Amino acid sequence: MTSVGENIKKTRNKIGITQEELAEKINVTRQAVSNWENGKTEPDIETLTKIAQIFDISIDELVDGIPRGIAELRGKKIYLNLGIIFSAFYLIASLFLFVIYDPVKEYVAATYDTFVYFLIGYVIKPFTVISGGIGVSSIITYSTGFYVRNNKLRLIFIIIGVCCFLLTTAYLAYVPFVYRLNLQFIFSPFYYTYLLKYPFLHVLAPVFIFFGLAKK
Repeated sequence: MTSVGENIKKTRNKIGITQEELAEKINVTRQAVSNWENGKTEPDIETLTKIAQIFDISIDELVDGIPRGIAELRGKKIYLNLGIIFSAFYLIASLFLFVIYDPVKEYVAATYDTFVYFLIGYVIKPFTVISGGIGVSSIITYSTGFYVRNNKLRLIFIIIGVCCFLLTTAYLAYVPFVYRLNLQFIFSPFYYTYLLKYPFLHVLAPVFIFFGLAKK
């Protein structure tokens, strides 16, 4: 377990303020801050409260080095339940898709039934991969207590996840759009770009969105 002084120094460096700046904010001398960080003395509870407020962390995190919310999130049953449900759906649906892939491919080639192709490729398959992403993210949160504490960072995660969905949707719409307008010569390079290629972004999207929404 790290000492209070080590945690103060580590967090101070992380948020980018000097000993002088911290000392000025809590009305002490720079030497006092230096003594805390070197383990010579320790701040009293009132000073610890002020430092925790400046660092935007809990006193427990400042004293013990355990991030706020970890204890509350680790082992929280809602995340275990989400992980089990979505992971189970992912495994069952993946097995289902594996079994029916060849028969459906032959059926579509023989009958030109585009609805079946649409249902498999645009509904079941994407939702299967999305479920896998949510399941893995939920289990990580349940087992480790990890979550994104900063509200701005959570918003960035959500935006990235939504953009991933939009790019994946653009890829799914690529084939009919390009061939209908006879634009293969322009868009063909993008078709082979793995950044847009399914299911890469469908895996990332739910992970980013989940960690953008998950909180204690």
